[in-house]
Amino acid sequence: MPQESRIIIAAGGTGGHVYPGIALAEELKSRGHRPFFVVKKGDLARDMLSRRGLEYAEISSMGLPRSPGARLIRFPFVLAAGLVSARRILKEIRPSACVGMGSYISFPVVVNAKSLGIPVLIHEQNAVAGLANGILSRFASKVAVSFKPGLKNLGGMNPVLTGNPVRKDIFGIDSARSFSRLGLEERRFTILVFGGSQGAARLNSTVVEAWKNLQDIGSGLQFIHIAGPADFENTEREFARQRMPGRAFPYIHDMGEAYSCADIIISRSGATTVAELRHVNKPSILIPFPHATGNHQYFNAKSLESDGKAVVITEKNLDAGVLSSAIRREFSNRRPRAKRVEPPAVFPQEKLAEEILNLIGSDRTGK
Repeated sequence: MPQESRIIIAAGGTGGHVYPGIALAEELKSRGHRPFFVVKKGDLARDMLSRRGLEYAEISSMGLPRSPGARLIRFPFVLAAGLVSARRILKEIRPSACVGMGSYISFPVVVNAKSLGIPVLIHEQNAVAGLANGILSRFASKVAVSFKPGLKNLGGMNPVLTGNPVRKDIFGIDSARSFSRLGLEERRFTILVFGGSQGAARLNSTVVEAWKNLQDIGSGLQFIHIAGPADFENTEREFARQRMPGRAFPYIHDMGEAYSCADIIISRSGATTVAELRHVNKPSILIPFPHATGNHQYFNAKSLESDGKAVVITEKNLDAGVLSSAIRREFSNRRPRAKRVEPPAVFPQEKLAEEILNLIGSDRTGK
């Protein structure tokens, strides 16, 4: 294998697809290879990639509309434009392999890679495969998955278990420094709350209501509440009105600091979140987003619960009483907080990179 292989990664749409792609790209770079991203035009992924000095190109792309309307009429034209752009990029970059990280952005890239004879690896982050990966697995040379159960809608492939790539910068951070930087008290039992990059209004309001049931132990608690940009101002007002200890934030870029302070984590259960929670090894209360495709957040969360690392509360059962009781149990069973979150012995992106490089090697040797 040459010193440097160019590897295209198709990722975007949500942080759940982008962050694993970035973690994989950084692993490939560390091994002397050159990743190149393909993202949707105008995707927020551009900012994430630019901050890390990762190369990318944009193409037209949209998901398949599930109901009649103007978007459904537009869909074939956007798809055709994306297919043409993706083919041009592949011919220009001439990658040794193509990786699809799920979501509709993968479709035009993977289909073209297959037709050009480029080895394709599909990675599925969730416990239930999405529509795009369910289709694209039929074009793949290899399918990698994040969860132990076999995924039945992946074109009959026998998937390899790699886990979901996680950011290395969330590990090894000194908690005392993090408490100081976030303006929090190290002695208090710290509850980290977040609902994904855009927040979760129902979760935000329920946490505030749950606080009213916890005031008898309130002097021992504090919250790091990542409310999301849309709901931040309202959540911050409620913090002040209810005299909730801790701080609300619209977003935290350095999640490693937040994780290092946390004694318990309350969150949605997207694939990236569950992968990180598995490795930061702190108790969690997970409230799956009920409208996720195939209810995949529920199955993601249940995988962590089955390993004894989480309690799952479905949104239909979520209220202030249920949530405050769960928090109270964790407070009663609290353990001494580790000074640092230790990294895993082997990162999932290392396993995934090995699969990709083996695929390239097999293709070149004719095996």
